[in-house]
Amino acid sequence: MRIVSGLLAGVLAVSQAYADAPFGNEDAKDALFALKGRSVEIFKQDFLTQRDVALLEQVAESQLYYAAIAASPEDGILNKATIAAANHHSIEVAEQEALSACNEARDGTQECVVVAHIKPRGWVPRDLQLSHDATAAWRSQYRRVRGEKAFAVSPSTGRFSAAKGDGAAALAVSSCEALAEAQDCTVLLQD
Repeated sequence: MRIVSGLLAGVLAVSQAYADAPFGNEDAKDALFALKGRSVEIFKQDFLTQRDVALLEQVAESQLYYAAIAASPEDGILNKATIAAANHHSIEVAEQEALSACNEARDGTQECVVVAHIKPRGWVPRDLQLSHDATAAWRSQYRRVRGEKAFAVSPSTGRFSAAKGDGAAALAVSSCEALAEAQDCTVLLQD
């Protein structure tokens, strides 16, 4: 129950951040981060050795933002319970997903802890943020489309979908929900 409530809290925090949605193309242009470069933050834990920290930094560099890595204090880093949850629309949801999966996989009795965050380079809090892949889709496709269009995201899964033409918003949401296998998709961008 604690795992589900933690994930729900993360999704609610993201949903509140999207309260001003939908945003427009100009808002996205100003708010979204570059695709290249990551900011990796390793959180000091008593059980992490210098070798563990070096390994975490190496693994974190290959993760797509927004991502979090969780580990079991009793099981150590080189264990099936060390989980990276990546390519989410927020660090909060990535963190909750990593902790949930880690706690399910751990052998020890202690709860897992977050040992790393991966965010875009130069990250600062913003009302509008998308996962790495959603940002890439916005940059390469969505922003260039003319006419009615919408971009829907699932805060809980990191999935997204875009649609154009009449009824774009409804189509983007239904497509997103099918991809996400969740019912939390919302239109985040609409022009």
